[in-house]
Amino acid sequence: MIKLSPLEKRRQEIEYARMRSQRAKTGPLDFEGLACMALGVKRLLPTQKQFIECNDRIALYRGPVGCAKSVSLVGSILMPALLLPGSRWGLFRAHWWTLQPTTLEVLKGCLRRLGPGAMVDKQEGPPYRVWINPAVLDENGRPGEPSEVLCYGLDDLEKLGSQEFTGVAIDEVSEVGEHVAHTLNTRLRHKRSGQEGAVGPFFWRGACNPTNRAHWIHRQFCAEHDCMQPPWGRLFKPHPRENVENLPPNYYNDISAGMSTGMKVRFVEGECGADPTGTPVFPEFSRLLHCENFKYLPNVPLWLSFDFGRRRPACLMAQITPDGCTNVLHAELGNNESLQNFAGRMKMIVQIRFPQAGEIRVVCDPHGTQRKDTTEKTSIDVLRELGLPPRYRSVSVAMGLEFISKGLNTLIRGRPRLRFDARHCTVLVEGFEGGYCWSEGKETKQEPEKNGLHDHLMDCLRYLEVNTQLGSAVEQHEWPDSLMKSGAVRS
Repeated sequence: MIKLSPLEKRRQEIEYARMRSQRAKTGPLDFEGLACMALGVKRLLPTQKQFIECNDRIALYRGPVGCAKSVSLVGSILMPALLLPGSRWGLFRAHWWTLQPTTLEVLKGCLRRLGPGAMVDKQEGPPYRVWINPAVLDENGRPGEPSEVLCYGLDDLEKLGSQEFTGVAIDEVSEVGEHVAHTLNTRLRHKRSGQEGAVGPFFWRGACNPTNRAHWIHRQFCAEHDCMQPPWGRLFKPHPRENVENLPPNYYNDISAGMSTGMKVRFVEGECGADPTGTPVFPEFSRLLHCENFKYLPNVPLWLSFDFGRRRPACLMAQITPDGCTNVLHAELGNNESLQNFAGRMKMIVQIRFPQAGEIRVVCDPHGTQRKDTTEKTSIDVLRELGLPPRYRSVSVAMGLEFISKGLNTLIRGRPRLRFDARHCTVLVEGFEGGYCWSEGKETKQEPEKNGLHDHLMDCLRYLEVNTQLGSAVEQHEWPDSLMKSGAVRS
């Protein structure tokens, strides 16, 4: 318990009397009214209210710019701090110098709006500490032990020692590593006064903008086909226009001017997407023109194209329609997965999604003939043993990209020859919208940047286009000498 000066004691006694008088007039504590008072709003936004009232241990508030993320995050720990006497909370960001002028100022504003009796004491930082009076009274009409909120930057996490918390809140949690986030989760074991043990409830809260699909936030929370199942915690996604009444007129129209499609997806629409750092390889791509919800054609051959990324294999599934269009139906990317397990999983997807598909034709990365030091089997040997014998043709990356570009720009019966089912090719479509790019200032490079995400699926598409557009793919030992000498292929 903090030692109070006589002045502070008197002020607290006056505040206790005021709270008792107010409670007698209004009846039971109005949770939402208290939250609105603290956050300085007339009403809580729908998703904001759900997030602040959430009792789940792990919860993330992820949305576009302007959706009140920091205010909602502070409210998610301030409200239980007011309701749980003697609780201890951590309010964090990756760096102290970014926390101090942003999230910490939000907390201070909330405490000012609650009145002079809300804050018992404070300690200037770093770390910054504040002790606050609980808003509930005991049977004698007096508040219990103050709750403590500690504010600090996570780049100095070791200086926190082994401190224990009732809950932690991490603003812009996408700026910190997965290990840090899980470490803070292990610190949720604070025993409050009057408890026989550390029985909770405990709270881990985070807030951030949508991330790219390679980020741990996406993998841990978004529950999409390329994410961890079940998710680590509960995801709250505010509607992109949910907070528009508190923003300047035409806010989203004004900020989206000049944004790429990928940036609009993340920062205006509030969905995870590409994180372009350079010039898109295929600026001619248009979601409106090149994406469609396809139904596969029974009894028409199904093409599987494999890329053998190290612990990150990839596969595309496509059909060539009778009129010559290439419909890419499915794109799958492995994550820390062996080729054997991944290819077996692809066979299951084929059986489930395309039960009446015709002949299965497999193409792959020509480098799959190389043997690794750890095994005598090549990647192509693995596919053969699983009943997926592949063919391949080795041409330059530039030639493969040219085939893709021609497919996007060639019309057949008024539609592009190369099209994609966006429902099942999410990462591939993001690659076209900017995730697959030339690095800034290096547009003349022969090969695009490899980010470990979009490039694997783009490689699959290259192999598919090369093998289908150059004719039947053949094994290396079947290549005629004249073809080898011409330089059209390379080993």
